[in-house]
Amino acid sequence: MAVTAGLLMVIMQAGCSQVQVLRLTSETFPSRDVNDVAILSHEPDASFLKIAELSETSSSGVHTLQRHVLKKAAELGADAVVFSTPVTRT
Repeated sequence: MAVTAGLLMVIMQAGCSQVQVLRLTSETFPSRDVNDVAILSHEPDASFLKIAELSETSSSGVHTLQRHVLKKAAELGADAVVFSTPVTRT
């Protein structure tokens, strides 16, 4: 069963960059290399466990935000991250 960090909503607005974590399970997993975390555009068809929902609020660009989220997902032991469409607030 794949371990997925869940759907992400990346919100861009002024402020410091910090990834917020909403854990969806009390189960923990060993961290992994960030390069081993797959990037998905939708939830996989195969069975998977959603371990957390991650979000970030920052004035950084989308690619920087995605890197931060991927790093946090790797720390949580996720096999993959499903990114949602970024929301920009001014």
